[in-house]
Amino acid sequence: MAELLACAPPMAATLSSPAPAPALEIDYSPSSVLQEDVHEHALGPLRFRSVLTTADGDRDNVAAAVAAATGSNGRAFMSVDVEEGDLVAVVLHMLADDALSFDAPDGRGGLLAAFGIPHPAATAFVSSLRLAYRNVPFHNFAHAVSVAQLLFYWLVHYNIAATLGKVDTFALMLAALCHDVDHPGLNNVFLTNSGSRVAKVHGGKGGGVLEHHHCCSALGLLGDPVRDVLAYAEPPQRAAVLSKLKAGIAATDLCQHKAFLTQLQGIAAGNASTTTPAAASKGWASTPELRDVVGLCLLKAADLGNEVRPSDNAARLAAAVLTEFFEQFRLEKKLGLAVAPHMDPEGTNVAKSQVGFISFLCLPLFESLASIFPQMDECVTQLRTNLKRYKSIQGSLPMGALEVTCAQD
Repeated sequence: MAELLACAPPMAATLSSPAPAPALEIDYSPSSVLQEDVHEHALGPLRFRSVLTTADGDRDNVAAAVAAATGSNGRAFMSVDVEEGDLVAVVLHMLADDALSFDAPDGRGGLLAAFGIPHPAATAFVSSLRLAYRNVPFHNFAHAVSVAQLLFYWLVHYNIAATLGKVDTFALMLAALCHDVDHPGLNNVFLTNSGSRVAKVHGGKGGGVLEHHHCCSALGLLGDPVRDVLAYAEPPQRAAVLSKLKAGIAATDLCQHKAFLTQLQGIAAGNASTTTPAAASKGWASTPELRDVVGLCLLKAADLGNEVRPSDNAARLAAAVLTEFFEQFRLEKKLGLAVAPHMDPEGTNVAKSQVGFISFLCLPLFESLASIFPQMDECVTQLRTNLKRYKSIQGSLPMGALEVTCAQD
């Protein structure tokens, strides 16, 4: 998830004057997952269930995590409470869930069966993807799984996947999993102002520096035959998934948010709410272009979806985001770079920041989606609940305080 100040002109005007960028010793090259030292790890015991049999006590934990992620109460799932190794199993189960089997033999086996992907290849890909995410406060593998899980919940429990079809569904799930791969916990503004290597490589290409980097990192993983889960698709389908994967990662740049929201609001205004594929085919899914916009907006909503979780869970995720912001602010101060006021731990009220986040980013997006998918009303209701609670405590919360406790819903 890119940050607001990377692209909001009114806010950018409040930044302090930029100083000359010093030489940095930080390495922004792709993480070690793309190197040979991790190759052996990915080639470990390539059995789909291997992550379920690592220890006697792990099976129940994995089963519970999978049930929470794929069940009807999926909004309450918290990936940060699950061990990373178990999150690999959660992802594999979502990709193999029968509800997303489409034209797979016997109607079972999920997207893996629908695209003929062997379980060892899927395990190698997801295990390697896990290692490609860095250990940063928020933009880590748990966040990627959280985004993919929330998207999965909507695709399955709102019956959206049936209309999107298997190519769009697989592309969106892959984009959700890969959209922040190798994120350094620093935003596009920092990477550009610091003269980082990643900005030099990916800057000036139209779009976010990080989004280009995430896309290239994902394609690097798929470029390895051992990890290439698209190698088993028919060439036209492979090309389509790759194209939509790139578009999905690019769409998570918040600089694109206003443009996508405007398109979505136009679609919603002329589209009666749809609960069946037949009705959708006459509305938001009547053309490939409209279907693409709605699909990408669902991905964007999942990326911004922390606040559709129950209140205490949402507050914990907000604290992780702010922790990352505060760490960047301190580094910018240390290096003499321009700083953003919303990242200053001595000047940021967490509750107040979430009031703005929900009001200006989340609610307009989710309300538009809810006008198309009535089931999304539960997310809008949760957003309004969390917004009310943040408003009620914003006047009493100390600056920089990260612990925001709300009563359970």
